[in-house]
Amino acid sequence: TSRVSKRGLDEVTRETLSRYFYDRTGRKPLIVTTILEA
Repeated sequence: TSRVSKRGLDEVTRETLSRYFYDRTGRKPLIVTTILEA
């Protein structure tokens, strides 16, 4: 159960951060991709 919740949270966080940084800069910074894929 916790694994499913964690996975869902990670997906939401990744989508939210990607959208946030995309809206702010017009592109996804490499550092964001690195952190999310780490």
